[in-house]
Amino acid sequence: MRYKLTIEYKGTRYQGWQVQRDVKTVQGTLFEALRQLFPKDKIDMQGSGRTDAGVHALAQIAHLELLKGPDMRNFLFRVNDLLPADIVLRAVEPVSPRFHARYSAIARSYIYQISSRPSGFYKDYVWWVKDPLNYEKIAESLSHLKGRNDFFAFSQVDTEGEESKAEILDIQVGKFGEMILIRLKADHFLWKMVRRIIGAAVEVGRGKAGVTFLKDAMTNRDAQVIAPYTAPPSGLFLEKVYYSEDMSEPEFKPLFRID
Repeated sequence: MRYKLTIEYKGTRYQGWQVQRDVKTVQGTLFEALRQLFPKDKIDMQGSGRTDAGVHALAQIAHLELLKGPDMRNFLFRVNDLLPADIVLRAVEPVSPRFHARYSAIARSYIYQISSRPSGFYKDYVWWVKDPLNYEKIAESLSHLKGRNDFFAFSQVDTEGEESKAEILDIQVGKFGEMILIRLKADHFLWKMVRRIIGAAVEVGRGKAGVTFLKDAMTNRDAQVIAPYTAPPSGLFLEKVYYSEDMSEPEFKPLFRID
């Protein structure tokens, strides 16, 4: 029996999504809860992709395979009772055995929240940038990345050829009060790609780099230039994983508004 899981989590306390030895991860914590419910069952659970330490998710997708199907009426409640407050299983639904959380995905979108002032309530969910930012220049610099390109300069993985290429399908930049919100949607993302794109765009917004800074780094495949500007994980959210049955985009708005 295979099931599609939709998971929401605050990543602050976790060393990313994927199970790792001797550290707390989201997938590992979810595994522990499932093992309590199905102690004698063989459990296979795979996510749509990794998120870095400290990165959040509004709708991470995983597929879960069990030898015997659970009582669907109580499954959500029972799992959530066993999970800590910063991980929530939002939905579970039976799917075809051919469904794969990662390989069936068509696209993914991330949103990043930048605040122009500190907040005592939301500091785990934003990047507070103290310098004034030129919103228009940030948007212009990001526009150069749309389409299929080589993003070697924005990744920490030593990839070559097709492995470092991705297609950015959509880029949106919005200003909501004292918050700048950025959405990047692509067929897939390389390790740290989103955070390095955001960090470089903020340098442009600060006036410390020209609007072609990101385009030039991408063309030159110069990772050493971009790496120092990696944005912190606090403002980053995996927003949605897209599958053929649902390609609708969520409303483009911040999780909260800072005025």
